[in-house]
Amino acid sequence: TFGHLSVPARTMAGLMAIAEVPLNSPEMQQLAATAGPTRPATAAGAVRELAGLGLVQTFADGFAKLHDAAAPLALHASHDLPEEAARRVEQTLADLLEGHRELPRLARWMRLLADTGQIDLLLGVTSQEGFYEGGFPRELRTVIADVAQDPGRDAVDRLDAHSALAAWAYGDNDWEAYARHVRAMEALAAEGSSGIGPREKVLVAIRQFPLYGHTGDSEALDAAFRTALAEVPAPSFLERSLRYGYVQGLYHADSYRAAGPRPWSSPTPTAITSA
Repeated sequence: TFGHLSVPARTMAGLMAIAEVPLNSPEMQQLAATAGPTRPATAAGAVRELAGLGLVQTFADGFAKLHDAAAPLALHASHDLPEEAARRVEQTLADLLEGHRELPRLARWMRLLADTGQIDLLLGVTSQEGFYEGGFPRELRTVIADVAQDPGRDAVDRLDAHSALAAWAYGDNDWEAYARHVRAMEALAAEGSSGIGPREKVLVAIRQFPLYGHTGDSEALDAAFRTALAEVPAPSFLERSLRYGYVQGLYHADSYRAAGPRPWSSPTPTAITSA
Protein backbone atom coordinates (compact mmCIF):
# COMPACT_ATOMS: atom_id res chain seq x y z
CA THR A 1 0.00 0.00 0.00
CA PHE A 2 2.71 2.43 0.94
CA GLY A 3 4.62 1.68 -2.24
CA HIS A 4 1.67 2.76 -4.38
CA LEU A 5 1.30 6.20 -2.79
CA SER A 6 1.65 9.31 -4.91
CA VAL A 7 4.79 11.38 -4.35
CA PRO A 8 2.93 14.14 -2.41
CA ALA A 9 1.22 11.55 -0.17
CA ARG A 10 4.51 9.77 0.45
CA THR A 11 6.15 13.08 1.37
CA MET A 12 3.28 14.05 3.66
CA ALA A 13 3.43 10.66 5.37
CA GLY A 14 7.13 11.27 6.04
CA LEU A 15 6.40 14.70 7.50
CA MET A 16 3.65 13.32 9.74
CA ALA A 17 6.03 10.60 10.91
CA ILE A 18 8.58 13.25 11.88
CA ALA A 19 5.87 15.20 13.71
CA GLU A 20 4.70 12.12 15.70
CA VAL A 21 1.85 14.15 17.25
CA PRO A 22 -1.52 15.07 15.69
CA LEU A 23 -1.47 18.17 13.49
CA ASN A 24 -4.24 20.33 12.05
CA SER A 25 -4.52 21.24 8.39
CA PRO A 26 -2.71 24.62 8.53
CA GLU A 27 0.16 23.02 10.46
CA MET A 28 0.53 20.21 7.92
CA GLN A 29 0.43 22.72 5.08
CA GLN A 30 3.15 24.76 6.76
CA LEU A 31 5.36 21.69 7.20
CA ALA A 32 4.81 20.70 3.57
CA ALA A 33 5.71 24.20 2.40
CA THR A 34 8.89 24.06 4.49
CA ALA A 35 9.90 20.74 2.93
CA GLY A 36 9.48 22.09 -0.60
CA PRO A 37 7.26 24.19 -2.87
CA THR A 38 3.87 22.60 -2.10
CA ARG A 39 0.49 24.25 -2.65
CA PRO A 40 -2.09 23.98 0.16
CA ALA A 41 -4.45 22.04 -2.12
CA THR A 42 -1.70 19.51 -2.85
CA ALA A 43 -0.99 19.03 0.86
CA ALA A 44 -4.70 18.62 1.64
CA GLY A 45 -5.08 16.12 -1.20
CA ALA A 46 -2.13 14.13 0.10
CA VAL A 47 -3.72 13.88 3.54
CA ARG A 48 -7.04 12.75 2.00
CA GLU A 49 -5.20 10.07 0.01
CA LEU A 50 -3.53 8.76 3.17
CA ALA A 51 -6.80 8.83 5.10
CA GLY A 52 -8.62 7.00 2.30
CA LEU A 53 -6.12 4.17 2.58
CA GLY A 54 -6.44 3.99 6.35
CA LEU A 55 -2.92 5.32 6.95
CA VAL A 56 -4.08 8.41 8.83
CA GLN A 57 -6.18 8.71 11.97
CA THR A 58 -8.50 11.71 11.98
CA PHE A 59 -9.95 13.33 15.09
CA ALA A 60 -13.12 15.33 15.67
CA ASP A 61 -11.17 18.51 16.43
CA GLY A 62 -9.72 18.64 12.93
CA PHE A 63 -6.38 17.09 13.81
CA ALA A 64 -4.86 14.08 12.08
CA LYS A 65 -2.06 11.69 12.88
CA LEU A 66 -0.24 9.05 10.90
CA HIS A 67 -1.29 5.55 11.91
CA ASP A 68 1.33 3.89 14.12
CA ALA A 69 1.53 0.91 11.76
CA ALA A 70 2.64 3.18 8.90
CA ALA A 71 5.11 5.24 10.92
CA PRO A 72 8.25 3.08 10.38
CA LEU A 73 7.84 3.05 6.59
CA ALA A 74 6.95 6.74 6.51
CA LEU A 75 9.92 7.67 8.68
CA HIS A 76 12.18 5.77 6.28
CA ALA A 77 10.61 7.73 3.41
CA SER A 78 11.39 10.99 5.21
CA HIS A 79 15.08 10.19 4.76
CA ASP A 80 14.61 11.14 1.11
CA LEU A 81 14.36 14.78 2.16
CA PRO A 82 17.52 16.80 1.49
CA GLU A 83 19.47 17.46 4.68
CA GLU A 84 18.77 21.19 4.61
CA ALA A 85 15.04 20.61 4.08
CA ALA A 86 14.95 18.11 6.95
CA ARG A 87 16.54 20.69 9.27
CA ARG A 88 13.97 23.29 8.19
CA VAL A 89 11.15 20.84 8.86
CA GLU A 90 12.40 20.10 12.39
CA GLN A 91 12.82 23.80 13.17
CA THR A 92 9.38 24.63 11.78
CA LEU A 93 7.84 21.81 13.78
CA ALA A 94 9.57 23.09 16.94
CA ASP A 95 8.13 26.56 16.27
CA LEU A 96 4.64 25.11 15.73
CA LEU A 97 4.71 23.14 18.98
CA GLU A 98 6.23 25.86 21.15
CA GLY A 99 3.83 27.22 23.74
CA HIS A 100 1.54 24.19 23.78
CA ARG A 101 1.02 22.49 27.13
CA GLU A 102 -0.62 19.23 26.03
CA LEU A 103 1.81 16.56 27.22
CA PRO A 104 2.40 14.79 23.86
CA ARG A 105 3.12 18.10 22.09
CA LEU A 106 5.19 19.41 24.98
CA ALA A 107 7.29 16.24 25.10
CA ARG A 108 7.85 16.26 21.33
CA TRP A 109 8.81 19.95 21.45
CA MET A 110 11.40 19.34 24.15
CA ARG A 111 12.97 16.51 22.16
CA LEU A 112 13.05 18.77 19.12
CA LEU A 113 14.91 21.40 21.14
CA ALA A 114 17.60 18.80 21.77
CA ASP A 115 17.59 17.60 18.15
CA THR A 116 17.91 21.14 16.77
CA GLY A 117 20.63 22.18 19.20
CA GLN A 118 18.48 24.67 21.17
CA ILE A 119 20.04 23.55 24.44
CA ASP A 120 19.76 26.96 26.13
CA LEU A 121 16.00 26.96 25.61
CA LEU A 122 15.76 23.36 26.80
CA LEU A 123 17.67 24.21 29.98
CA GLY A 124 15.27 27.09 30.56
CA VAL A 125 12.35 24.66 30.38
CA THR A 126 13.98 22.31 32.89
CA SER A 127 14.16 25.17 35.40
CA GLN A 128 10.35 25.26 35.56
CA GLU A 129 8.66 23.20 38.26
CA GLY A 130 5.98 22.03 35.84
CA PHE A 131 8.65 20.27 33.78
CA TYR A 132 8.99 17.64 36.51
CA GLU A 133 5.35 17.58 37.57
CA GLY A 134 3.84 17.28 34.11
CA GLY A 135 6.06 14.60 32.67
CA PHE A 136 9.07 14.79 30.37
CA PRO A 137 10.83 12.63 27.78
CA ARG A 138 13.18 10.43 29.79
CA GLU A 139 15.72 10.38 26.97
CA LEU A 140 16.43 14.05 27.66
CA ARG A 141 18.46 12.99 30.68
CA THR A 142 21.26 11.87 28.38
CA VAL A 143 21.26 15.23 26.57
CA ILE A 144 21.32 17.18 29.84
CA ALA A 145 24.01 14.92 31.31
CA ASP A 146 26.21 15.56 28.26
CA VAL A 147 25.87 19.32 28.81
CA ALA A 148 26.74 18.97 32.49
CA GLN A 149 29.94 17.07 31.71
CA ASP A 150 31.07 19.16 28.74
CA PRO A 151 34.05 21.34 29.83
CA GLY A 152 33.62 23.41 26.68
CA ARG A 153 30.18 24.53 27.77
CA ASP A 154 29.42 27.78 29.53
CA ALA A 155 29.54 27.46 33.34
CA VAL A 156 25.94 28.66 33.67
CA ASP A 157 24.72 26.01 31.21
CA ARG A 158 26.57 23.31 33.10
CA LEU A 159 25.22 24.56 36.43
CA ASP A 160 21.67 24.54 35.07
CA ALA A 161 22.21 21.03 33.70
CA HIS A 162 23.41 19.74 37.06
CA SER A 163 20.41 21.43 38.68
CA ALA A 164 18.05 19.54 36.36
CA LEU A 165 19.87 16.27 37.06
CA ALA A 166 19.65 16.97 40.79
CA ALA A 167 15.90 17.49 40.47
CA TRP A 168 15.58 14.12 38.71
CA ALA A 169 17.68 12.45 41.41
CA TYR A 170 15.48 14.03 44.07
CA GLY A 171 12.38 12.65 42.36
CA ASP A 172 14.01 9.21 42.27
CA ASN A 173 14.96 9.50 45.97
CA ASP A 174 18.59 8.97 44.93
CA TRP A 175 20.36 11.10 47.51
CA GLU A 176 23.83 9.93 46.49
CA ALA A 177 23.33 11.22 42.95
CA TYR A 178 21.63 14.34 44.30
CA ALA A 179 24.64 15.16 46.49
CA ARG A 180 27.00 14.58 43.56
CA HIS A 181 25.18 17.11 41.39
CA VAL A 182 24.94 19.66 44.20
CA ARG A 183 28.70 19.42 44.77
CA ALA A 184 29.26 19.96 41.04
CA MET A 185 27.05 23.06 41.17
CA GLU A 186 29.01 24.40 44.14
CA ALA A 187 32.28 23.89 42.28
CA LEU A 188 31.00 25.69 39.18
CA ALA A 189 29.73 28.62 41.27
CA ALA A 190 33.06 28.82 43.11
CA GLU A 191 34.99 29.15 39.84
CA GLY A 192 33.82 32.76 39.69
CA SER A 193 32.74 32.76 36.06
CA SER A 194 31.42 36.13 34.89
CA GLY A 195 28.06 34.50 34.14
CA ILE A 196 27.52 33.35 37.73
CA GLY A 197 25.17 35.90 39.28
CA PRO A 198 22.50 36.10 42.00
CA ARG A 199 20.18 33.72 40.14
CA GLU A 200 22.83 31.01 39.94
CA LYS A 201 23.84 31.44 43.58
CA VAL A 202 20.22 31.16 44.66
CA LEU A 203 19.83 28.03 42.53
CA VAL A 204 22.84 26.44 44.26
CA ALA A 205 21.40 27.30 47.68
CA ILE A 206 17.98 25.91 46.80
CA ARG A 207 19.59 22.60 45.83
CA GLN A 208 21.72 22.63 49.00
CA PHE A 209 18.76 23.04 51.35
CA PRO A 210 17.16 19.59 50.89
CA LEU A 211 20.60 17.94 51.07
CA TYR A 212 21.52 19.63 54.36
CA GLY A 213 18.09 18.85 55.74
CA HIS A 214 18.33 15.22 54.68
CA THR A 215 21.73 14.81 56.36
CA GLY A 216 20.52 16.66 59.45
CA ASP A 217 23.14 19.41 59.13
CA SER A 218 20.98 22.20 60.53
CA GLU A 219 23.90 24.62 60.95
CA ALA A 220 24.90 24.30 57.28
CA LEU A 221 21.26 24.72 56.25
CA ASP A 222 20.90 27.88 58.33
CA ALA A 223 24.24 29.29 57.12
CA ALA A 224 23.43 28.62 53.46
CA PHE A 225 20.10 30.40 53.85
CA ARG A 226 21.66 33.43 55.58
CA THR A 227 24.44 33.74 52.99
CA ALA A 228 22.16 33.47 49.96
CA LEU A 229 19.48 35.74 51.42
CA ALA A 230 22.03 38.50 52.01
CA GLU A 231 22.81 38.61 48.26
CA VAL A 232 19.31 39.08 46.87
CA PRO A 233 16.95 42.05 46.97
CA ALA A 234 13.88 41.89 49.17
CA PRO A 235 11.14 41.53 48.28
CA SER A 236 11.86 39.67 45.03
CA PHE A 237 11.19 36.43 43.24
CA LEU A 238 14.65 35.21 44.21
CA GLU A 239 13.96 35.93 47.87
CA ARG A 240 10.66 34.02 47.75
CA SER A 241 12.38 31.10 46.04
CA LEU A 242 15.01 31.01 48.77
CA ARG A 243 12.45 31.03 51.55
CA TYR A 244 10.44 28.29 49.88
CA GLY A 245 13.57 26.17 49.44
CA TYR A 246 14.61 26.81 53.03
CA VAL A 247 11.26 25.50 54.27
CA GLN A 248 11.81 22.41 52.16
CA GLY A 249 15.17 21.90 53.87
CA LEU A 250 13.56 22.34 57.29
CA TYR A 251 11.01 19.71 56.36
CA HIS A 252 13.74 17.22 55.49
CA ALA A 253 15.44 18.05 58.78
CA ASP A 254 12.18 17.18 60.63
CA SER A 255 12.02 20.80 61.87
CA TYR A 256 8.31 21.01 61.21
CA ARG A 257 7.52 23.81 63.67
CA ALA A 258 10.39 25.95 62.39
CA ALA A 259 9.16 25.43 58.82
CA GLY A 260 6.11 27.53 59.60
CA PRO A 261 6.79 31.05 60.88
CA ARG A 262 10.57 31.38 61.02
CA PRO A 263 11.57 31.70 57.34
CA TRP A 264 8.83 34.24 56.70
CA SER A 265 9.10 36.41 59.80
CA SER A 266 12.80 37.24 59.83
CA PRO A 267 15.43 37.69 57.11
CA THR A 268 18.12 36.56 59.56
CA PRO A 269 16.79 33.45 61.29
CA THR A 270 18.31 32.06 64.43
CA ALA A 271 19.90 28.62 64.51
CA ILE A 272 17.59 25.80 63.55
CA THR A 273 16.50 23.27 66.15
CA SER A 274 14.61 20.10 65.41
CA ALA A 275 11.03 20.07 66.62
